[in-house]
Amino acid sequence: ETRDVRYAAALDRFALKWKKHEISSRAFALRARLALEAGDALLAWTVAQKGAAAYPESVGAAQCRNLVSAVEAPSVAFAAEQVWCEPWPEMEITYKSLTAVRFRAVPVTFEEMYKDRSRYAYQNDATGISLLKRRPAKIWDVALPPAQDYKEHTYRSQVPDDLQAGLYAVFASADGAYVKDGKPVAWGLFRVSTLALVMNRESNREGGFVLTAREGEPVAGARVQVWRYDRKD
Repeated sequence: ETRDVRYAAALDRFALKWKKHEISSRAFALRARLALEAGDALLAWTVAQKGAAAYPESVGAAQCRNLVSAVEAPSVAFAAEQVWCEPWPEMEITYKSLTAVRFRAVPVTFEEMYKDRSRYAYQNDATGISLLKRRPAKIWDVALPPAQDYKEHTYRSQVPDDLQAGLYAVFASADGAYVKDGKPVAWGLFRVSTLALVMNRESNREGGFVLTAREGEPVAGARVQVWRYDRKD
């Protein structure tokens, strides 16, 4: 029997013993928080609802309502291969308290996202919010398997196959909102291409082959522009 199990049992006994006093709501709040930290979001929600209803004007009830809001809050994140080409990769969507997610693909240029920036510096909140003001190349919805347990779930969906070749900032919305608390909910940069680059790295040089992504055939006359990060920063 672990310490957390004993602590949970003690809180249950305390809440039952003092059920006619508002202090019991504090015990419910602590018990709900313990359940949430243990990964049982549904139990946390159930206990917090009970604590919020018992003495609505108490401090403990306010704590329980805050926890209920946190458990119910929708969330979404996603990941995919950085280059989208045939055969089309899948996007892994991690979500909570959602039945659908909307994506928005905004065309951007390589230069504006990477030039004069340190590695990954493009993905800051101000840049994301600014890009959301642009006209998107595509908006699409992905239906998600419903879940009522308030836990995070993962769903895989193929990336769209009708975007023109280019670089895109792709945003996901949680419950219809692309921005929450002044920050983009979830976004990343992805390139749509019909080409593939096979690299051959040696000690003092880099070489490789430009191929068609689908057939794997060499592309005659291909020109490659190389960019390199300056490590001074």
